[in-house]
Amino acid sequence: VNFKKYNLLFSEDNEKDTKPYMIFDKEPIMKEVKEMGFNCDFYFINQKKELEKWPLPKLILLRDWDRVFGNNYVWPCTKDRHNYWLNWIEEKKEEITDEWEASLQQAEG
Repeated sequence: VNFKKYNLLFSEDNEKDTKPYMIFDKEPIMKEVKEMGFNCDFYFINQKKELEKWPLPKLILLRDWDRVFGNNYVWPCTKDRHNYWLNWIEEKKEEITDEWEASLQQAEG
């Protein structure tokens, strides 16, 4: 996956500092797959036409740090798994935000 092209880097200076997930709009990805074929970084998720059948307007890629599934990122390709991960991410964002706000209040005394 071209980390820079798809905004998967926290910093352009460090190719190893990749984001743990990214949410994409389906339509531009489908267009790229159709135009570029197997040269497209997203071709791997459309080999069996799963992406074409995907009913949601967005898709999420999750960083596969250990490349268990053979790529840098993995696509949860069922609506249940997609929703599970989106909810998990939102919960973590809320936890982090709550902790940060609490630390600010504590610092103010």
